[in-house]
Amino acid sequence: MRLRDRNVWLIGASTGIGAALAPKLAAAGARLALSARSEPQLREVGAGCSGEPPAVLPLDVTEEGAIERAADELRTARGAIDVLIYNAGAWVPVDLEDFDVPAFERQIAVNYTGMVRAIGAVLPEMVARRGGDIVGVGSVSAYGAFPRAEAYGSTKAAVNYLLQALRIDARRYGIGVTTVNPGFVRTPLTEQNDFPMPFLIEPEAAAETIVRGLLADHDEIHFPLRLSLPLKVLTALPRPIYEWAVRRALKR
Repeated sequence: MRLRDRNVWLIGASTGIGAALAPKLAAAGARLALSARSEPQLREVGAGCSGEPPAVLPLDVTEEGAIERAADELRTARGAIDVLIYNAGAWVPVDLEDFDVPAFERQIAVNYTGMVRAIGAVLPEMVARRGGDIVGVGSVSAYGAFPRAEAYGSTKAAVNYLLQALRIDARRYGIGVTTVNPGFVRTPLTEQNDFPMPFLIEPEAAAETIVRGLLADHDEIHFPLRLSLPLKVLTALPRPIYEWAVRRALKR
């Protein structure tokens, strides 16, 4: 994927992976637009980017019509959106003694429905001009179930299916689709975790891996390999063996 001189819209850019990703995209020559709920945080991230100052488009991906309005604003200001990177995410662990349905719904709204809306806001134009790229951030939790991740993991499994199906259909229109599946990354979301996080990495390392994978035209970018590759193998095993291995690794 070429990034230089292309309009790249990064949604979920204020903290964590997104905040680390923005300056690396800018260093690769992208013309950035940054979105998240917090305008001050977005401006702070933008100040750390080289080259043309990023456009800042605050939005809440769960608000009806917000993504579509931001997309229209960006097209008016900078022209066609060449690359969409959807990185917005929510994670709340599930407690079976207090099964929080609204927390499920929030994660579905941010992790999955928001991505669908973002794709819907850019896809018609990409189809019409026969070109563009869509990048969605999932999780290695999509490969198989993790304890207390009934809500988060199911949304990421849906994201992986969505992007794979989209990749099959979009190829004939010249549209690239990339799935990013990180493992444990030190972010505000993972700070709440009270369980072991094998091979935890810093957001800067995650961002470096993502940009390297995008430039190399990988359909799927998964990392760290010390975690993602064994998970791919484990999920191919009979389900009882996989579940035993996960319970043992995460001390459940």
